[in-house]
Amino acid sequence: MPLGIYIRDGVSTEVRDTSPRTASYILYYHYVFRTKYNRPVINEAVAGEFLAVLAVVCEERGYLLYAAAAMPDHVHVVLSLKPTTPPAEPMQYVKGRLSRELRRAFPKLAGPALWAGGYYVEAVGKKNIHQVLHYVSRQDEHHDGAA
Repeated sequence: MPLGIYIRDGVSTEVRDTSPRTASYILYYHYVFRTKYNRPVINEAVAGEFLAVLAVVCEERGYLLYAAAAMPDHVHVVLSLKPTTPPAEPMQYVKGRLSRELRRAFPKLAGPALWAGGYYVEAVGKKNIHQVLHYVSRQDEHHDGAA
């Protein structure tokens, strides 16, 4: 299993903002971002703090966290965003806040940057979200069983 994992219950049944004055929607995005130079700096302690900080950032910003998995050199995050939130916005806030908080909690992570500059994002449809959650939760199988 990944070093740290979170999977939300009730994924495909939730529709957000269903009041008459707003749109009804289900928008899922799968993000992957790597550590700088693919360094394997994420251990179980860092993964636990990663999940805690990620949950706080998502709560503060109004991103609905559906899944997250931390591997030694990269992380996966599945979010639901409002239609008015561009998919690039969460990475600006999430990566920056995670970098600050993780390096504060784990001074050995100090350096010019914790995360590589880029990231991967894909929109996920309601019919495919369970496949993505299965993929995220089984990262060790996709990476030769490395933990």
